[in-house]
Amino acid sequence: MKAVRVVGLVLIVWAFLISGVANAQGYYHIVQPGDTLWDICEKYYGDPYLWPKLWEMNPFVTNPHLLKPGDKIRLMEGYPFKEGVAVKREEAQKPELTPKKPWWEHGLDVSGLTNVNSMGYLSGQKPTALGKIISTDSKRKILAVGDIVYIQEMGAPLKAGTPYTVYECSELVNHPLSGEPLGYIVTPLGRIDVLEKTSGGLYKAKVAKNYEEFHVGDTIMTYREVSPCVRPVDSPRGLESRIVAVKGQRKIVGQFNVVYLGHGKDRGILRGTLFRIIKERSLVDSGPQLPELTIGYVLIVDNFAETSSGVVVMSTEGVPNGALLRGMKWEEAPRYLGGLPACSVE
Repeated sequence: MKAVRVVGLVLIVWAFLISGVANAQGYYHIVQPGDTLWDICEKYYGDPYLWPKLWEMNPFVTNPHLLKPGDKIRLMEGYPFKEGVAVKREEAQKPELTPKKPWWEHGLDVSGLTNVNSMGYLSGQKPTALGKIISTDSKRKILAVGDIVYIQEMGAPLKAGTPYTVYECSELVNHPLSGEPLGYIVTPLGRIDVLEKTSGGLYKAKVAKNYEEFHVGDTIMTYREVSPCVRPVDSPRGLESRIVAVKGQRKIVGQFNVVYLGHGKDRGILRGTLFRIIKERSLVDSGPQLPELTIGYVLIVDNFAETSSGVVVMSTEGVPNGALLRGMKWEEAPRYLGGLPACSVE
């Protein structure tokens, strides 16, 4: 008996829906000049005396007799429309979906890969030493943050309140393949802040940062800040270069090692350029040429007119100094680089 009642109820509801008598929920009226709630109730329901109930449905209306053209009046629930009346149904508002940009179209924070301020660079000439650390208040052999040091100028006067870089410069390095002289590897060791000039003609300074260990006797040069936020840049078509030197003058390079290229802005190499590291294969007799094999990637983090500094972001085997680099597009980059923190590039 209960099943019969349920079936009967379903049939009644279905008959109501297909009879053309629709519930007003989700329907609305756009106010035209001269409209009143009285007129709207007459138009849709055939009963103008329903206007107080319609007013309750639309509390934003301040005067039921003076409606603002263009306003949307929500029609009442539970009252059937007049037969043949045209009503507008309110469409569901779909959220506007902003297409998600690829991960390589924002800045990438590379501070987890390397300390960008201690990467150093390859220079054709030795940098100009501005001063030399000649003593310290500390008894430590290796200077640490907070230590007070005394500097002797080596040319132009130093400026109080100005930061300077403590650095070391390598001996002349040669190209790993041709043997031709390349230049010098300049490695920042830390930062000191000059406080004041003393009565003895020296400069009192404070150690502000240590990248690597440094001591009394090390020299200072102009301070240069490198941002860890790198904007990915697609390589120009056909761009090639080589690793020509390695920080620490390593012979075999691995992941996170810093490398130097013998080209820079002169070849279109910018901060954010990504290279494949190519394993070159020698041909045997006149057999078929073997395909290129990518054994790693180098990301350029700092660049100059004729040289660049990069970090090996991935390697599948030891990379030799002198390895061939081939520029690439970021859409082909290894996926794990997408896990680097996003940052805002100024």
